[in-house]
Amino acid sequence: MEKKILHLLLLLALLVVSCDAPRNNPLDPENPANKIISIEGNILTDTKSPEPVSGVSIYWMNERISGLSDENGYFRVKCSGQTDGWLYFRKDGFATDSVFINWNGKTKISLQVNLNSLPTLKSFSFFSIVRNKYSTVDYQLAVECEINDIDDDIDSVSLVNQGYKISKQLNKLSASKFEGDYYDYELGVTSLENLVGKNFEIVVKTSEGSNITIGKASIKRIIKDVIEFISPANQEVVSSTPNLKWKKFTQGFNFTYTIEIFSDEPEPELVWKKEAIPSTETSIDVDSAIPTTPNNNKFFWVIWCVDEYKNMARSRTAGFVVQ
Repeated sequence: MEKKILHLLLLLALLVVSCDAPRNNPLDPENPANKIISIEGNILTDTKSPEPVSGVSIYWMNERISGLSDENGYFRVKCSGQTDGWLYFRKDGFATDSVFINWNGKTKISLQVNLNSLPTLKSFSFFSIVRNKYSTVDYQLAVECEINDIDDDIDSVSLVNQGYKISKQLNKLSASKFEGDYYDYELGVTSLENLVGKNFEIVVKTSEGSNITIGKASIKRIIKDVIEFISPANQEVVSSTPNLKWKKFTQGFNFTYTIEIFSDEPEPELVWKKEAIPSTETSIDVDSAIPTTPNNNKFFWVIWCVDEYKNMARSRTAGFVVQ
């Protein structure tokens, strides 16, 4: 009997000691070494219908740990400690983002991150326009661009040149199309030739106030030579399908002609136009009858030189009468 009591006491002592022993067993759920500290979550587009973003670079600065989001936008960063700090997200085509991690005693942080995509240029034209008149010459710079922006958060688009302190907001034609044209005096320069070869930027301002440069371009040339017409001119009487003639125009670059015919009225209307006429031509037949009215049978025509960059120069006007 005494031996049984002694065995029971020894067993109880062993149990007490084992309860106080360090939990080093790797299978013991109470083993501190088995507590996984992690940051995980999903990365989505910042759109009305968010979609997963794969291949996002994730960087936990505290421990210099990096990783990538998978095809479902999921990521997980295993940490060795619980020191508060910044988690960064980077991917080409998206604005860099970051989240401050405050552990507050937790061992797992779960996040949902919505990345803002950067607007990109789908098309971009930047060119000069010269209009020759009898008493003066008008000079303009023009820009046309189409922008992709899946977040639909464009506030404005501007044409910017830091060196000349030029910043001109473009006109919005639609959600993605913008354009603008500016005379030399509006740009604060005495001659557009001063701007040839100088870099201009297309800068998008988002609804959040960020300014993003999405493209750069420069003016290649100003066409200053004047195309001279031959006929019809000086109110010459012609048929409704006249033959238009001009002097050969020789330049050291590739170009085509564009011809326009307008009604000669206080508010002229375009009645005929022909584009992409080869530079080797010096005449063309109007291929559809010019419409006259009882109140007006007077018209004028102009011819444009248009180079491969869309830089263009217009002739002076030549008037004629349709009979």
